[in-house]
Amino acid sequence: MIPTTIRKLHIELTNRCNAGCPLCGRTSTRPSGVTEFIENSGWIDLQLETLKKIPWKNMDRVNFCGNYGDPAIHPKLIDIVEYIEQFECKVHVVTNGSLRNTEWWTKLAKTMTRRKSHVRFSIDGLRDTNHLYRRNTNFDTIIKNAQTFIDNGGRATWVFIAFQHNEHQIDEARELAKKIGFKKFELRRNNRTILVDGVIREPRIPPVKKIQQQMFDKFGGTPSYVPQKNELKKWTESTFKESGCGIRCKSMKIEELYIACDGDVLPCCWWGNYQFASKYDPNHIGHKHKHVQILKNMKIDLRKYSWDEIINEYEKQKDYVQLLWSNDPKNNILECYSQCGTQKNIDARVEYTL
Repeated sequence: MIPTTIRKLHIELTNRCNAGCPLCGRTSTRPSGVTEFIENSGWIDLQLETLKKIPWKNMDRVNFCGNYGDPAIHPKLIDIVEYIEQFECKVHVVTNGSLRNTEWWTKLAKTMTRRKSHVRFSIDGLRDTNHLYRRNTNFDTIIKNAQTFIDNGGRATWVFIAFQHNEHQIDEARELAKKIGFKKFELRRNNRTILVDGVIREPRIPPVKKIQQQMFDKFGGTPSYVPQKNELKKWTESTFKESGCGIRCKSMKIEELYIACDGDVLPCCWWGNYQFASKYDPNHIGHKHKHVQILKNMKIDLRKYSWDEIINEYEKQKDYVQLLWSNDPKNNILECYSQCGTQKNIDARVEYTL
């Protein structure tokens, strides 16, 4: 559930984003363009004073990403990075890169002084394709910002998600990344189509979620692989045999916790997904999920409680959660079984050093 020692953090600084990616959890076919829980929550930015409650001296790395927002839109991102850089902690920032001006990117580059601190620019194609999924972003602005960041000493990775509409541009994008000065080019499969050694393979099972199909009807695209409930037991059989339960918790393995933009400290971003949605939408399906029910009466808001108080809350629930892991997956914590108790995942990325 949570690691014995915590060395890494995944933090969502904000639920705000300039983009409208069709399959993002915040995007909706509603008139506002965002889901009801995003609209109800309003704009939320995690404050530096809250982050100061974290024992940063114990942390090796922080990843600013999250489920719903882009950290570059946070008004105090540079101040937050500057604070964390005082400690022996690497800072990773994940962004679509289309926000801010060259002055801001220059300042960020000069603030991120740790050798392994870097920005991951999510750029899914070139000028004629990136915007097809990264809606409302501008390719020329992204490249200008990335070039400015790199020219001023920043270390950057180009993250390219392969779709059917951009997979013919992989080599060209990799060459452009090298020319600009990116340190790495990361090629990732998406779960609409499967990329294995450069070969696109179709998903095995069609989508089962109505909201997903609505996204495709409005924006186009290829359906993603969505697991059927009756597959969960099949996926976890071998892990039951090897580990005595159906779960190999990634958070426990890499010693990481997730912090949502509203201060909730959670085992991982998968728990954070429905936890956040159910808090701001009284009719959301997340209310039925076991982990949301477990969290309901726990003190996990870092804005209200100390770090130690929150960790102690999880210690009280640890035995109960691991007991659920040992039972039939279809009756218990769906997120744990579908993400960390399956045999469905192949290597999701190929990384090139430039």
